[in-house]
Amino acid sequence: MTYVSATKAARRRRGFDHMELLARSLAGQCGLSCIRALNPPTARDQRILDRAERKQNMQGRFTACEPLPGRRLILIDDVFTTGATMDQASIALERAGAQVRCATVARA
Repeated sequence: MTYVSATKAARRRRGFDHMELLARSLAGQCGLSCIRALNPPTARDQRILDRAERKQNMQGRFTACEPLPGRRLILIDDVFTTGATMDQASIALERAGAQVRCATVARA
């Protein structure tokens, strides 16, 4: 299991990465391991953007932390609004060699 990493600004604002905490807890309950597979994105805050801006904002913003050949990962994020974040995050993981399935906590 892995998660969509918060931006550096969001981590500073909160003092923690909320998705990392959720992913580690969920993985533990399911008997799975949890890894940090994605580097934090360098993107603007999505909450203030419309659909087209979200897609453009996330374009190419994710990179994998390391090669992941043959890894099977469940990628989790907090909210699915337009799908731009999950799309780009899963593309980065797939480019690193992982097979990816996605799940979110909520849908906006």
